Formats: sequence, structure tokens, C-alpha cells
Amino acid sequence: MNAYRMFPVCFLLLLGLAACAPNYSAPLRPGTEAPRSGVSTAVYPLPFETMWDETTTLLRDQGIAITGQLKEEGRGTLKGRTVEQQEVTAELLSHGANDTAVTTQVGPVADREAANVLQRAIARRAYNVIMSHAR
Repeated sequence: MNAYRMFPVCFLLLLGLAACAPNYSAPLRPGTEAPRSGVSTAVYPLPFETMWDETTTLLRDQGIAITGQLKEEGRGTLKGRTVEQQEVTAELLSHGANDTAVTTQVGPVADREAANVLQRAIARRAYNVIMSHAR
């Protein structure tokens, strides 16, 4: 089977797992932190730059005003505020050439459900990008 056709199938399976366990994260690597309570983390099969652009666009599309951003080689943090003035943080970390971990946190005490909702929106956007490249 063509690798480009197999890739979306694998990603759909990954999305199914993410829907069942939205706080899945890749195994910890040296220098990374343990998962924090109230945040949602997922690893997407897309390069860091693509995920950075898609996450930034998604936050704006969700009505979240970007209040700060710090981007270094293979890692970055986006900070924003919702209309209700809740703080939103998205941290991106490259896990190789084509994998990027995205961690979301909403609110000062980390509202897990809101973070999961945001993570699912990011997953849908990543899926759309992957499908557009598969055609």
C-alpha cells in the first residue's frame, strides 16, 4: 500500500486513541517534564513549523487573543486570553523531524476539560492538514 495512503489511516487510529485518552503523551525524553495535572498533551505527526502555524491560527479562530509568544528552535510557547479573560497556554515541542507535541492549558488552575476541548480542535486541524497533503 502506498505510504501516503497508509499515513491517514494510521493518523485516524491515533485520533481514535486520543479521543479515548486525550492526555496521552509520548514517553518522556531527557530534559522533559512529567505531565502536569489539568493540562492536555498530544503528539502529532507533523513538523514543528507546521504545528506552530496551525496552532496559532486555531487559537485566533477560537477567539483567543495572542498575548505573547516565544519560539526557539524546535520549541515554543503561545500565550493568550479568551473573551472571558481566561489565560490560555499552548506549548509545542519538536520530537524529531515529523513529530510535534502540543500541550494545552486553560485558566490559572488548569481547567482539564477546556484544555481537552482545545486539544481536540488542534487534532482536527492537524488531521485536515494531513489529509490535504495525502491527495
